[in-house]
Amino acid sequence: MNLIRVFVMMIALAVAAFGAREAKAEVMGGVGTNLNYQLSSNGRTYEAIRPLSFRVGVRFSFADIYGEYSYAAKASAGSGTVEVGSMNHEFLAWVRKGDPTARLIKPFIALGVGTHYEVVTTKFAGDTSKDNGVMELLGAVAGGVQIRIMKNIEFSLEGRASFAESYSPNPAFGVGGYLNLLL
Repeated sequence: MNLIRVFVMMIALAVAAFGAREAKAEVMGGVGTNLNYQLSSNGRTYEAIRPLSFRVGVRFSFADIYGEYSYAAKASAGSGTVEVGSMNHEFLAWVRKGDPTARLIKPFIALGVGTHYEVVTTKFAGDTSKDNGVMELLGAVAGGVQIRIMKNIEFSLEGRASFAESYSPNPAFGVGGYLNLLL
C-alpha cells in the first residue's frame, strides 16, 4: 500500500508540473520492458529478469519529468515440497534531458530516484508464507535515444544502471525499450 502512495505522489508531481502550463508541455505515457541480469540464488550464475514498466509524466522543452512503476516476477524454484518465488516492485521519479534541436532521433541522459521492495513467497509442504521485504532506496542513471515514429508516438531505447543495497551485482545493468504516447 505504501508503494501505491509513492507512485500516486510521483504522478501528482508530474500533473502539478503540467499545471504550470509551459507553452510546449506535453503529457506522456509509456509502456516497456528491460532486460536486467542479476546473480541467481546459487550465487554462481546470472539470470535474466524482464520487468514490465509503466510511465506517466510531462515533457517540457527543457526536460522530461515522469514517474515509472516496474514489476518483475521470478518463477518459483524448487521441488514439489519446497518452492520459492518472488516479485520485485520499483518506483522511480525520473528527469530526462535530451537534445532540444533533434527532430526524429534524440539522444538523452536521465537520472532517477525512488524505492523498491521484493515480495518473497515460500511454499513448504502445503503451507504458504509471504515476506513483503523492506522498502529500500533506489537510484538509477540511463542513456539512450528516442525515435519519433509518428507525431504523437515514439520509441525509446535505453541502457541503465540501477543502484540499491540489495542488488547483486550492484549496480544492476540493463537495456530496455519503451513505446511512448504524447498528448
